[in-house]
Amino acid sequence: MLDLEAFIAKRLKPPKFMHIGEDYIAKDFEPVVMPYDGQIIAAYELTTKVAFAGVGTVLVAKIPVDNLLWSPKEKEILLNNNKDCIYVSFLHLDAQRTLNNKNFNWSTETFELGSSRTMHVVKSVTPKTPKEVKKGTIIGYLGDNSSNGGWMSHAHANLFTNRENYLSENYFSSKTTSLELDKKRIDGYHTKDKSNKDKFSPIGNIGVRSNEQSTKIYEVDPMTGEIPKMNKKELPEIALYLNNLNMLGFEKTKGYANPNLMYKLRDERTVSFSVKEVNKL
Repeated sequence: MLDLEAFIAKRLKPPKFMHIGEDYIAKDFEPVVMPYDGQIIAAYELTTKVAFAGVGTVLVAKIPVDNLLWSPKEKEILLNNNKDCIYVSFLHLDAQRTLNNKNFNWSTETFELGSSRTMHVVKSVTPKTPKEVKKGTIIGYLGDNSSNGGWMSHAHANLFTNRENYLSENYFSSKTTSLELDKKRIDGYHTKDKSNKDKFSPIGNIGVRSNEQSTKIYEVDPMTGEIPKMNKKELPEIALYLNNLNMLGFEKTKGYANPNLMYKLRDERTVSFSVKEVNKL
């Protein structure tokens, strides 16, 4: 996903956001179906008053590895000995149609999230009290721009592999340092405070990752290519990229994987184009 600020802001600056997961564009209120037999462990709406910044309604599902119709090679590479489960989250859904699903006998309650935001939560659905769902069951509906966080109609899907180690296609293994949906985060979705009141915290709702590092460009020594330690001279140039902001890095450190493994809506045969080529940049 492109950071539009890089093109239309008051001053140009390099994109500092990496889009995680996959966006599937569809009509308003299009149904979302469960990709495999599994459990819904969280269902909530995260409110916001800022357009183009919210996630609307979020569903998080847990799917046993045994239920995945993946090839042995895909399981070997992508799960790297994880024989338990994966997690899937869906963002930008419609609250009214999704959270009041009469087929599930759901209803919502409102909980405070800090001092300025609220969560509308299906209280009966938690990691400890999940909703069992069969493959192909309608579990939610896309929102429109008034209910999905202020965006054009689409569903954002994340796939969390839950693997402890990343395995490259060349079979080099590296530690997954910070799982996006680890046990601590999942257990923290529903807790009790000191007065035994229910508390809820959002999980699975991240759609983009950012890098807040400096984007300043400095003149380098023409002989060494290094930035002088003293008397650095800033140049009026735009950084072409930011370090540590790439999809492979997030897959390795946080356990993300391509959601098209589930829905197969995009692959190498899908029509694609370069913004630079189309606009002759």
